[in-house]
Amino acid sequence: MQFLKHNLGWKVMSIGLAIMLKVFAGKEADRAVRTMRLPIPLSPPEGRRLVEPEPGTRVDVRVTLDGPKDLVRNIDSEQLRVTADLDQVQPDTPTAVPIQIELLPEYRDARLQFTWQPRQITVKLATNAKRELPVTVLPEGRADGWEMVGPAMPTPDTVVVTGPAAAVGRVDSLVAPIVLEPGERFNTSVRLMALDRAGANITELVRLRPSQVQVAGNQRRTVIQKEALVQPLFVTPPGYRVTVDVRPSRVGVVGSPRAVRNIHVVETPTLTLAPGQTELDQVVTVRPMQADLRGQIKLVPAQVRVVIKLVPVAPAGQASGAGPAGSP
Repeated sequence: MQFLKHNLGWKVMSIGLAIMLKVFAGKEADRAVRTMRLPIPLSPPEGRRLVEPEPGTRVDVRVTLDGPKDLVRNIDSEQLRVTADLDQVQPDTPTAVPIQIELLPEYRDARLQFTWQPRQITVKLATNAKRELPVTVLPEGRADGWEMVGPAMPTPDTVVVTGPAAAVGRVDSLVAPIVLEPGERFNTSVRLMALDRAGANITELVRLRPSQVQVAGNQRRTVIQKEALVQPLFVTPPGYRVTVDVRPSRVGVVGSPRAVRNIHVVETPTLTLAPGQTELDQVVTVRPMQADLRGQIKLVPAQVRVVIKLVPVAPAGQASGAGPAGSP
């Protein structure tokens, strides 16, 4: 202590060391360590399939991040890219493949460090069996009021099936199931299904290239609808003027194009007023004028309301409500 009291240089050095230790301790307090588990994507090259690890099994790599709290806190799985290159793996040979971890460029910082385990993964690949099969379009029912004109055409019309030899050998047909909607033409993308001889769906056991096809075709109407005017039929007694109200005045005609084409007017049954009756209000069933079409079409609505009113007509030369002509 006597030495420090009489030596200014050592005093300054001691103070500097204390400040440095405080700054270092502060920085350490601002650091954080975080561990994340990320899946390893294993994508075999064309013509090969994954045998080990078992397909569908998730294999993770454990990534440890070390750096300033703010940086570590803002890193998630979307900013880290995990890769394992299988292009050099030979078929039927277990091979240790290095696992690479890369931080996306926009998130890189020299203060952030990361390590990962394991550093490699053992992979085994096998050569795929391969077949080329035609595509069959399978319409599921038909659109109401429409029918297909000719076959629906898939593009492409053949698809390559690859996978384990046993699974590829089971595939009996490739079908494109399509749900038809109303319209004269359809052109839609359809996901394929691989079926075995018993009709079971075994698509998950193989790989289809492509897995979807474009299906196009044409349809025509089997049922159409248009409007027709309602013509009321009635007997007018002499000496009366008639007013008629029909509601609705038009109805829909539904049927095949051939049956509907020539129907422009539909009619009511003949309505008759009783002697002395001046008003009739009745709901009646309408029908096409052509008797031979009555069982081939549907009218919507099938019934209308008809209101008939009779107004007396004054004899010739006499005004309504006045006496004979020439009277005082």
